[in-house]
Amino acid sequence: MISVIIPCLNEEDNLAMLLGQLIEQKDISLEILVVDGGSTDKTTLRAAEYGARVIHSRRGRGCQQNTGAGEAAGEYLLFLHADSRLEHDHQLSQSLSCIQQAAKRTAGHFKLRFETDSNEVRERLRLFEYKTQLNREGTFSGDQGLLIFTSDFRLMGGFSEKYHFLEDKEFAARFVDYGQFKTLPSTLYTSARRFEQEGLEERLILNVLIMAMFHLDSEYFFKGASEAYRDNKPDGTLNLLPLFQLTHESVFYPGVPRGLIHFFLIGRYATKNLWQLGLPFYLTRNNPDRWLSSYDRFLKPLTDNPAGYLLGTLAVLIWFYSWRFRLSLKQRFKNES
Repeated sequence: MISVIIPCLNEEDNLAMLLGQLIEQKDISLEILVVDGGSTDKTTLRAAEYGARVIHSRRGRGCQQNTGAGEAAGEYLLFLHADSRLEHDHQLSQSLSCIQQAAKRTAGHFKLRFETDSNEVRERLRLFEYKTQLNREGTFSGDQGLLIFTSDFRLMGGFSEKYHFLEDKEFAARFVDYGQFKTLPSTLYTSARRFEQEGLEERLILNVLIMAMFHLDSEYFFKGASEAYRDNKPDGTLNLLPLFQLTHESVFYPGVPRGLIHFFLIGRYATKNLWQLGLPFYLTRNNPDRWLSSYDRFLKPLTDNPAGYLLGTLAVLIWFYSWRFRLSLKQRFKNES
Protein backbone atom coordinates (compact mmCIF):
# COMPACT_ATOMS: atom_id res chain seq x y z
CA MET A 1 0.00 0.00 0.00
CA ILE A 2 1.08 3.56 -0.74
CA SER A 3 0.34 6.29 1.78
CA VAL A 4 -0.18 9.49 -0.22
CA ILE A 5 0.71 12.54 1.88
CA ILE A 6 -0.50 15.96 0.74
CA PRO A 7 0.52 19.05 2.76
CA CYS A 8 -2.09 21.79 2.39
CA LEU A 9 -2.77 25.40 3.26
CA ASN A 10 -5.89 26.95 1.71
CA GLU A 11 -5.95 24.62 -1.29
CA GLU A 12 -9.64 23.69 -1.50
CA ASP A 13 -9.91 23.98 -5.30
CA ASN A 14 -6.59 22.36 -6.19
CA LEU A 15 -7.03 19.62 -3.62
CA ALA A 16 -10.42 18.54 -4.94
CA MET A 17 -8.98 17.99 -8.43
CA LEU A 18 -6.04 15.94 -7.14
CA LEU A 19 -8.15 13.82 -4.79
CA GLY A 20 -10.57 13.10 -7.61
CA GLN A 21 -7.69 11.71 -9.66
CA LEU A 22 -6.28 9.70 -6.77
CA ILE A 23 -9.50 7.84 -6.04
CA GLU A 24 -9.70 6.89 -9.75
CA GLN A 25 -6.29 5.18 -9.70
CA LYS A 26 -6.51 1.50 -10.66
CA ASP A 27 -4.72 -1.66 -9.48
CA ILE A 28 -3.27 0.06 -6.43
CA SER A 29 -4.13 0.31 -2.74
CA LEU A 30 -3.90 3.87 -1.43
CA GLU A 31 -4.17 5.61 1.91
CA ILE A 32 -4.69 9.35 1.41
CA LEU A 33 -3.59 11.71 4.17
CA VAL A 34 -4.21 15.44 3.88
CA VAL A 35 -2.05 17.31 6.38
CA ASP A 36 -3.49 20.75 6.98
CA GLY A 37 -1.35 23.61 8.25
CA GLY A 38 -4.20 25.84 9.43
CA SER A 39 -6.36 26.49 6.37
CA THR A 40 -9.09 29.11 6.64
CA ASP A 41 -11.00 27.92 3.55
CA LYS A 42 -12.77 24.60 2.93
CA THR A 43 -9.64 22.51 2.42
CA THR A 44 -10.39 20.06 5.22
CA LEU A 45 -14.04 19.72 4.17
CA ARG A 46 -12.97 18.91 0.62
CA ALA A 47 -10.55 16.29 1.91
CA ALA A 48 -13.26 14.63 3.99
CA GLU A 49 -15.68 14.63 1.05
CA TYR A 50 -13.22 12.50 -0.92
CA GLY A 51 -12.60 10.11 1.95
CA ALA A 52 -9.12 11.36 2.79
CA ARG A 53 -7.87 11.28 6.33
CA VAL A 54 -7.35 14.81 7.66
CA ILE A 55 -4.42 15.45 10.00
CA HIS A 56 -3.69 18.81 11.59
CA SER A 57 -0.14 20.07 11.94
CA ARG A 58 1.99 23.13 12.52
CA ARG A 59 2.43 25.17 9.35
CA GLY A 60 5.48 24.41 7.24
CA ARG A 61 5.76 21.84 4.46
CA GLY A 62 8.54 19.84 6.12
CA CYS A 63 6.67 19.66 9.40
CA GLN A 64 3.37 18.80 7.73
CA GLN A 65 4.89 16.03 5.63
CA ASN A 66 6.73 14.57 8.62
CA THR A 67 3.49 14.60 10.59
CA GLY A 68 1.75 12.74 7.79
CA ALA A 69 4.57 10.21 7.49
CA GLY A 70 4.35 9.55 11.22
CA GLU A 71 0.67 8.63 10.83
CA ALA A 72 1.07 6.63 7.61
CA ALA A 73 0.40 2.90 7.50
CA GLY A 74 1.72 2.17 4.01
CA GLU A 75 4.93 0.38 3.09
CA TYR A 76 5.60 3.25 0.68
CA LEU A 77 5.13 6.99 1.00
CA LEU A 78 4.18 9.29 -1.86
CA PHE A 79 4.47 13.01 -1.17
CA LEU A 80 2.46 15.22 -3.53
CA HIS A 81 1.69 18.94 -3.62
CA ALA A 82 -1.96 19.92 -3.75
CA ASP A 83 -1.65 21.52 -7.19
CA SER A 84 -0.22 18.33 -8.74
CA ARG A 85 -2.10 16.54 -11.52
CA LEU A 86 -1.70 12.91 -12.58
CA GLU A 87 -1.44 11.83 -16.20
CA HIS A 88 -3.58 8.65 -16.21
CA ASP A 89 -5.34 6.20 -13.91
CA HIS A 90 -2.56 3.56 -13.86
CA GLN A 91 0.17 6.04 -13.01
CA LEU A 92 0.67 5.03 -9.39
CA SER A 93 0.48 1.28 -9.99
CA GLN A 94 3.14 1.59 -12.70
CA SER A 95 5.25 3.80 -10.47
CA LEU A 96 5.09 1.30 -7.62
CA SER A 97 6.19 -1.51 -9.95
CA CYS A 98 9.08 0.64 -11.12
CA ILE A 99 10.31 1.22 -7.57
CA GLN A 100 9.84 -2.42 -6.58
CA GLN A 101 12.04 -3.51 -9.48
CA ALA A 102 14.74 -0.95 -8.72
CA ALA A 103 17.77 -1.39 -6.51
CA LYS A 104 17.50 -0.96 -2.77
CA ARG A 105 17.59 2.57 -1.39
CA THR A 106 15.89 4.01 -4.47
CA ALA A 107 13.43 6.91 -4.34
CA GLY A 108 11.28 7.79 -7.32
CA HIS A 109 10.01 11.04 -8.77
CA PHE A 110 8.03 12.03 -11.86
CA LYS A 111 8.93 14.13 -14.86
CA LEU A 112 7.29 17.51 -14.55
CA ARG A 113 5.15 19.56 -16.92
CA PHE A 114 3.91 23.06 -16.19
CA GLU A 115 0.29 23.91 -17.00
CA THR A 116 -0.01 27.35 -18.58
CA ASP A 117 -1.85 29.10 -21.40
CA SER A 118 1.12 31.39 -22.05
CA ASN A 119 3.41 30.33 -24.89
CA GLU A 120 6.19 32.49 -23.46
CA VAL A 121 5.98 30.88 -20.04
CA ARG A 122 5.77 27.40 -21.55
CA GLU A 123 8.85 27.95 -23.69
CA ARG A 124 10.91 29.46 -20.88
CA LEU A 125 10.01 26.61 -18.53
CA ARG A 126 11.07 23.88 -20.96
CA LEU A 127 14.51 23.91 -19.34
CA PHE A 128 13.03 23.21 -15.92
CA GLU A 129 10.80 20.48 -17.30
CA TYR A 130 13.73 18.75 -18.97
CA LYS A 131 15.88 18.92 -15.84
CA THR A 132 13.26 17.00 -13.85
CA GLN A 133 14.10 13.77 -15.67
CA LEU A 134 17.89 13.98 -15.36
CA ASN A 135 18.61 12.91 -11.77
CA ARG A 136 21.65 15.17 -11.75
CA GLU A 137 22.65 16.75 -8.46
CA GLY A 138 20.34 19.58 -7.44
CA THR A 139 17.61 18.90 -10.01
CA PHE A 140 15.02 17.29 -7.72
CA SER A 141 12.17 19.36 -6.29
CA GLY A 142 9.06 18.46 -4.34
CA ASP A 143 6.84 19.49 -7.26
CA GLN A 144 7.91 16.22 -8.91
CA GLY A 145 6.47 14.09 -6.12
CA LEU A 146 8.54 11.70 -4.02
CA LEU A 147 7.87 7.95 -3.82
CA ILE A 148 10.01 6.24 -1.20
CA PHE A 149 10.06 3.22 1.09
CA THR A 150 8.63 4.22 4.46
CA SER A 151 11.57 2.53 6.18
CA ASP A 152 14.09 4.50 4.10
CA PHE A 153 12.31 7.78 4.81
CA ARG A 154 12.31 7.16 8.55
CA LEU A 155 15.91 5.98 8.52
CA MET A 156 16.82 9.28 6.82
CA GLY A 157 15.14 11.17 9.66
CA GLY A 158 12.43 12.66 7.47
CA PHE A 159 12.36 16.20 6.14
CA SER A 160 14.12 19.14 7.72
CA GLU A 161 11.79 21.53 9.55
CA LYS A 162 14.35 24.32 9.77
CA TYR A 163 12.58 26.47 7.18
CA HIS A 164 8.98 26.61 5.96
CA PHE A 165 10.09 25.39 2.53
CA LEU A 166 13.16 23.91 0.76
CA GLU A 167 12.70 20.71 2.72
CA ASP A 168 12.79 18.91 -0.65
CA LYS A 169 16.21 20.31 -1.58
CA GLU A 170 17.68 19.54 1.83
CA PHE A 171 16.32 15.98 1.78
CA ALA A 172 17.65 15.37 -1.74
CA ALA A 173 21.12 16.61 -0.76
CA ARG A 174 21.21 14.03 2.04
CA PHE A 175 19.57 11.23 0.09
CA VAL A 176 22.20 11.15 -2.69
CA ASP A 177 24.70 10.02 -0.05
CA TYR A 178 22.30 7.28 1.08
CA GLY A 179 20.75 5.99 -2.14
CA GLN A 180 19.70 7.03 -5.63
CA PHE A 181 16.85 8.79 -7.40
CA LYS A 182 14.95 7.21 -10.27
CA THR A 183 12.62 8.87 -12.75
CA LEU A 184 9.22 7.19 -12.64
CA PRO A 185 7.11 6.45 -15.72
CA SER A 186 4.51 9.05 -16.70
CA THR A 187 4.39 12.77 -15.99
CA LEU A 188 3.19 14.92 -13.13
CA TYR A 189 1.56 18.21 -14.06
CA THR A 190 1.78 21.30 -11.90
CA SER A 191 0.57 24.86 -12.11
CA ALA A 192 2.76 27.67 -13.44
CA ARG A 193 0.70 30.18 -11.46
CA ARG A 194 3.65 31.61 -9.51
CA PHE A 195 5.56 32.39 -12.67
CA GLU A 196 2.46 33.98 -14.22
CA GLN A 197 1.43 36.00 -11.17
CA GLU A 198 4.85 37.13 -9.98
CA GLY A 199 6.49 37.64 -13.37
CA LEU A 200 8.48 35.01 -15.23
CA GLU A 201 11.88 36.74 -15.12
CA GLU A 202 11.33 37.93 -11.55
CA ARG A 203 10.47 34.45 -10.31
CA LEU A 204 13.43 32.86 -12.06
CA ILE A 205 15.81 35.38 -10.50
CA LEU A 206 14.25 34.88 -7.08
CA ASN A 207 14.83 31.14 -7.42
CA VAL A 208 18.51 31.82 -8.13
CA LEU A 209 18.82 33.96 -4.98
CA ILE A 210 16.99 31.40 -2.86
CA MET A 211 19.19 28.53 -4.00
CA ALA A 212 22.36 30.56 -3.42
CA MET A 213 21.26 31.37 0.13
CA PHE A 214 20.16 27.79 0.70
CA HIS A 215 23.62 26.66 -0.37
CA LEU A 216 25.06 28.95 2.32
CA ASP A 217 22.43 27.76 4.82
CA SER A 218 21.78 31.43 5.56
CA GLU A 219 19.38 31.71 8.49
CA TYR A 220 19.72 35.51 8.25
CA PHE A 221 18.25 35.47 4.73
CA PHE A 222 15.36 33.13 5.42
CA LYS A 223 14.35 34.95 8.60
CA GLY A 224 13.95 38.17 6.62
CA ALA A 225 12.73 36.67 3.34
CA SER A 226 9.03 36.59 4.23
CA GLU A 227 8.87 40.35 4.79
CA ALA A 228 10.93 41.11 1.69
CA TYR A 229 8.87 38.68 -0.40
CA ARG A 230 5.60 40.38 0.57
CA ASP A 231 6.80 43.73 -0.81
CA ASN A 232 5.31 43.11 -4.25
CA LYS A 233 4.45 45.65 -6.93
CA PRO A 234 0.83 46.81 -7.39
CA ASP A 235 0.37 44.45 -10.36
CA GLY A 236 1.40 41.47 -8.25
CA THR A 237 4.84 40.97 -9.79
CA LEU A 238 7.80 40.58 -7.48
CA ASN A 239 9.74 43.58 -6.30
CA LEU A 240 13.24 42.14 -6.45
CA LEU A 241 15.15 45.07 -4.94
CA PRO A 242 14.38 44.23 -1.27
CA LEU A 243 15.41 40.64 -1.96
CA PHE A 244 18.72 41.72 -3.52
CA GLN A 245 19.33 44.01 -0.54
CA LEU A 246 18.56 41.17 1.86
CA THR A 247 20.88 38.83 -0.04
CA HIS A 248 23.73 41.38 0.17
CA GLU A 249 23.15 41.81 3.91
CA SER A 250 23.00 38.04 4.43
CA VAL A 251 26.32 37.49 2.68
CA PHE A 252 28.19 40.25 4.51
CA TYR A 253 26.58 40.48 7.93
CA PRO A 254 29.42 38.42 9.54
CA GLY A 255 31.89 40.94 8.09
CA VAL A 256 33.67 41.61 4.80
CA PRO A 257 36.24 38.76 5.00
CA ARG A 258 33.54 36.21 5.71
CA GLY A 259 31.33 37.78 3.05
CA LEU A 260 34.00 37.29 0.40
CA ILE A 261 34.27 33.65 1.43
CA HIS A 262 30.50 33.38 1.08
CA PHE A 263 30.69 34.75 -2.44
CA PHE A 264 33.43 32.26 -3.29
CA LEU A 265 31.19 29.43 -2.07
CA ILE A 266 28.36 30.75 -4.23
CA GLY A 267 30.76 31.04 -7.17
CA ARG A 268 31.85 27.44 -6.71
CA TYR A 269 28.20 26.36 -6.55
CA ALA A 270 27.46 28.29 -9.76
CA THR A 271 30.48 26.79 -11.52
CA LYS A 272 29.35 23.27 -10.67
CA ASN A 273 26.03 24.09 -12.35
CA LEU A 274 27.49 25.42 -15.60
CA TRP A 275 26.02 22.40 -17.38
CA GLN A 276 22.66 24.21 -17.27
CA LEU A 277 23.84 27.12 -19.43
CA GLY A 278 23.94 25.27 -22.72
CA LEU A 279 20.71 23.35 -22.24
CA PRO A 280 18.31 25.99 -23.62
CA PHE A 281 20.21 26.18 -26.92
CA TYR A 282 20.33 22.41 -27.37
CA LEU A 283 16.73 21.98 -26.27
CA THR A 284 15.63 24.11 -29.21
CA ARG A 285 17.43 21.60 -31.42
CA ASN A 286 16.05 18.60 -29.52
CA ASN A 287 19.54 17.36 -28.72
CA PRO A 288 20.26 18.19 -25.05
CA ASP A 289 22.06 14.89 -24.44
CA ARG A 290 24.81 15.99 -26.81
CA TRP A 291 25.46 19.08 -24.71
CA LEU A 292 25.48 17.17 -21.42
CA SER A 293 27.88 14.60 -22.81
CA SER A 294 30.20 17.31 -24.15
CA TYR A 295 30.08 19.22 -20.88
CA ASP A 296 30.89 16.17 -18.75
CA ARG A 297 33.74 15.13 -21.04
CA PHE A 298 35.37 18.45 -21.89
CA LEU A 299 34.10 21.50 -19.99
CA LYS A 300 33.70 20.07 -16.51
CA PRO A 301 37.39 19.11 -16.16
CA LEU A 302 38.34 22.65 -17.26
CA THR A 303 36.04 24.46 -14.82
CA ASP A 304 35.58 22.19 -11.80
CA ASN A 305 38.76 23.36 -10.06
CA PRO A 306 39.91 26.33 -7.92
CA ALA A 307 40.69 28.52 -10.93
CA GLY A 308 37.26 27.81 -12.36
CA TYR A 309 35.65 28.62 -9.02
CA LEU A 310 37.42 31.99 -8.91
CA LEU A 311 36.17 32.85 -12.39
CA GLY A 312 32.72 31.70 -11.35
CA THR A 313 32.90 33.94 -8.28
CA LEU A 314 33.83 36.94 -10.43
CA ALA A 315 30.92 36.21 -12.78
CA VAL A 316 28.51 35.94 -9.84
CA LEU A 317 29.73 39.24 -8.38
CA ILE A 318 29.28 41.04 -11.71
CA TRP A 319 25.83 39.54 -12.27
CA PHE A 320 24.59 40.21 -8.75
CA TYR A 321 25.74 43.81 -8.37
CA SER A 322 24.81 44.83 -11.91
CA TRP A 323 21.27 43.63 -11.24
CA ARG A 324 21.21 45.34 -7.85
CA PHE A 325 22.40 48.61 -9.40
CA ARG A 326 19.86 48.35 -12.20
CA LEU A 327 16.99 47.75 -9.77
CA SER A 328 18.13 50.61 -7.53
CA LEU A 329 18.16 53.02 -10.49
CA LYS A 330 14.66 51.97 -11.55
CA GLN A 331 13.41 52.49 -8.00
CA ARG A 332 15.06 55.92 -7.78
CA PHE A 333 13.55 57.09 -11.08
CA LYS A 334 10.16 55.80 -9.97
CA ASN A 335 10.36 57.70 -6.67
CA GLU A 336 11.36 60.91 -8.45
CA SER A 337 8.63 60.72 -11.07
